[in-house]
Amino acid sequence: YVVRYRLTLFNDFTFQLRDEANFDEIEQTDSRVSTGLNATYRHRLDLGGIRTVTTLGAQARLDSTTVGLWHDQQRVRLPTCAPVGEPTLNPCGLDDVVQSDLAAFLQEDMRFTPWLRVLLGVRGDLFEWNVTNVSPNASTLPNHGTAVVQRGIVNPKLQTVITPATG
Repeated sequence: YVVRYRLTLFNDFTFQLRDEANFDEIEQTDSRVSTGLNATYRHRLDLGGIRTVTTLGAQARLDSTTVGLWHDQQRVRLPTCAPVGEPTLNPCGLDDVVQSDLAAFLQEDMRFTPWLRVLLGVRGDLFEWNVTNVSPNASTLPNHGTAVVQRGIVNPKLQTVITPATG
């Protein structure tokens, strides 16, 4: 799948707290493209009177995003991010963000009787975030405004389904 998404949000929570002349309106921008793939394999096997369904799956997702924060007045971008007289240029922040998720999962669905079902499973995810500050002052930041972080998590699953008697 492929999804393209854009958002522009204007707000002014503090009114004239930072900039008495132009007010404190900010514009938040978010432009992203998300791509992904889901794949599953199912196998049914009956063991005596117990029906089992084994599901093995994998997922991958990649989001490429540009997020920005701008100082505005009446929805028009100002030349500086800070109040008049301070040198920080607009945008206040502008980042390219690439986020990825790789996942694999295994689930066993066991139906012991028409009213009792047990699901066991495990899922592992590996996330990576790569953030690059592309604003005019990025060269003055540590690592030139680039950071990469990876995190993983494993989630077990146990579910019991009891169906009331029908009829």
